[in-house]
Amino acid sequence: MKSVRPVGSILVSLLVLSGCEGSDGSGAAAGAGSAGGKADDADDGPLPGEGDYCDDFDEYCNDGLYCHEEACTRFEPAAQPWVSGEFTPPSYFTEDGKDDPSGQTGIFGMHVGMLPTGRVLLFAGRGFASSGYPMRSLTWDPATEAFDIQDYDDDVFCAHHTFLPNGDFLVAGGGFLPNSVLKHRATWRFDVRDETWTQVESMQERRWYPSLLTLPDGRALVVSGTSGSDPLEIFDPDTNRWTTLEGSEKPFPERYPAMRILPNGRIYSPRIGWDHGDEAVLLSLGEGDQAQWQDAQGPNAFHENGDVTFHVDDTVSPPRAVMRAYAGGIVDARGLDSECGANHPDPDCAEGEAPEHNLVEQVDLTQAGDAPLQWESLASMKHARANVSVVVLPDGKAWAVGGQVGGQWNDAEQGNDYVIEYIYETEMYDPATDTWSPTKALMHPRQYHHTATLLPDGRVLVTGGQDPTRAGKLLGGKERDIRSYEIYSPPYLFAEDGSARERPSISTDPIAARYGETMELPVQLAEGRDITRVVMLSPNSETHHTGTGRAIELPFEQGTDSLSITAPSTNTVAPPGFYMLFVVDAAGTPSVAKFVQVGE
Repeated sequence: MKSVRPVGSILVSLLVLSGCEGSDGSGAAAGAGSAGGKADDADDGPLPGEGDYCDDFDEYCNDGLYCHEEACTRFEPAAQPWVSGEFTPPSYFTEDGKDDPSGQTGIFGMHVGMLPTGRVLLFAGRGFASSGYPMRSLTWDPATEAFDIQDYDDDVFCAHHTFLPNGDFLVAGGGFLPNSVLKHRATWRFDVRDETWTQVESMQERRWYPSLLTLPDGRALVVSGTSGSDPLEIFDPDTNRWTTLEGSEKPFPERYPAMRILPNGRIYSPRIGWDHGDEAVLLSLGEGDQAQWQDAQGPNAFHENGDVTFHVDDTVSPPRAVMRAYAGGIVDARGLDSECGANHPDPDCAEGEAPEHNLVEQVDLTQAGDAPLQWESLASMKHARANVSVVVLPDGKAWAVGGQVGGQWNDAEQGNDYVIEYIYETEMYDPATDTWSPTKALMHPRQYHHTATLLPDGRVLVTGGQDPTRAGKLLGGKERDIRSYEIYSPPYLFAEDGSARERPSISTDPIAARYGETMELPVQLAEGRDITRVVMLSPNSETHHTGTGRAIELPFEQGTDSLSITAPSTNTVAPPGFYMLFVVDAAGTPSVAKFVQVGE
């Protein structure tokens, strides 16, 4: 099995200590002693020296050198926190803070919501791949690491969710198995203030892997879910009831389709989800919620099981909207593409080549529906990744974490002889320079079922995922579920001596804003550095690296000790609800976020 790791010998030790087993069940970290490892290469002659080609592996370089941009160098990309950030050691959501190999305690964080109270909601739901987990959720305080447990009495495994305007968390669909009998119509509402679950009216259709999206009027739209051609339904948070939109059926072969509200009021689905769709579409909801569908241009590459980010620049008129699509691809149990066929755009598919890739694209959606769309290629990631999560940071950069190449699990014990390339190294995209840089490596190979959540303090919580080096059944099982969490501190939090960098701050709380109004906020600068960016980021609501996130850049004027910030211009720029407001200074350092409730 080949593994990708920036510092091979260090991570081998970490994995052995953490009990991660190799595919042979020996307990050795995957990749140790395999082709490309230093131990095996030592007999093949001298290893490359400084400046020599090294592909992507540190093991190919002489001792004391690291592989950076395909050349052996003395620069260690994961050594300096002000260059590549830092991870906390893995911790566990248990009373004693330890792992429980049986999986009977702790929370498998494959569903996550960043609540406007500052706490994080996590749950597994239960389901076949997490069989035996208790039906409970957990709310966790990142400032104190204290947590509380909440019980519910239904199976919401593989549901989807979104935030309502008052901050409550809406969960719909999912269930035990993806078939017409056992997938769910159930809908649950989590009260973020009381931290209680309430079951409300069920959907008309059974939906497994649906997508939920908060609309500009505060209602929630549900689309897709296994069959892919069910009519649309809309949830009214005032009445807790669903309405079916008759005549709104549209084939959605992709599950968990990535959909976003555009500033022009349309809804765009880019043909990215958990099954490869035939076409990208635009949806308009007219008077009486009449659904009008329009074909649109999707990305050029195959991004199934990739991720998307959505960016709105509200400093210009009309607001500019850009979507980026990252990596993707999925394979079947033989390590071959599971979607070879008429719908697949990859010409190599017919030759049996897996389509996982590192390609990144973007499209300007400002005039979507009124002018043709044109996707353009951006710089590729260092690593090909399926099941990747990409987090937009307050400074405008995007951080990619997790994923794998070669399938969801390594199941040699099931008679499959394919291998997985699971990816420890994370990487950072800078849109200003269109470049990717290596960042700190994960401690565990988080792939399928992991989440990554931006916290109000600017760090990123990484939870869940499945470790393919652990023994387990073909469909996953608790043996492979990673119940620990790691917290990533991006480089913008560090000074060049490794100490914490002084940060700007917003000294008022709480905040509410009406569309287009000016907010006067007192701000303390850090070391006299001016504020250069003000951004609202929607709190994460994610599962299976499918969320509803959006980043909104706002106009502002800086005074002596305050900022005049213009709130989002319309409810299509920012659907009503809570957002995390960050101010960022000239060094790229963000404040701690303040939650702002935006509405009419």
